[in-house]
Amino acid sequence: MKKFFFAGLILLVLFFVACFTIFFKPYLQFAEKEQQLKAQIENENKIADDIEREKAYQGTDAFVEKKAREELGYVRPDEIVFYNRAAAN
Repeated sequence: MKKFFFAGLILLVLFFVACFTIFFKPYLQFAEKEQQLKAQIENENKIADDIEREKAYQGTDAFVEKKAREELGYVRPDEIVFYNRAAAN
């Protein structure tokens, strides 16, 4: 009688271990995937913040002046421009 009890108990424990393994493994996989997605969301939010800051900067007078100086050669009326002819050749 005790042999059947211990055999049943062992089978019951094995059953619970099998169920735990079957159901817990996918949970761990989903938890890992969730962490990866949260990290990706955080990274994308940082990129979006950088884009918003750049967009706000591009609307400023400082940005417009910088681009005008770099790309169009803009100088203010009270500025004197010096050219280095040796560097131009």
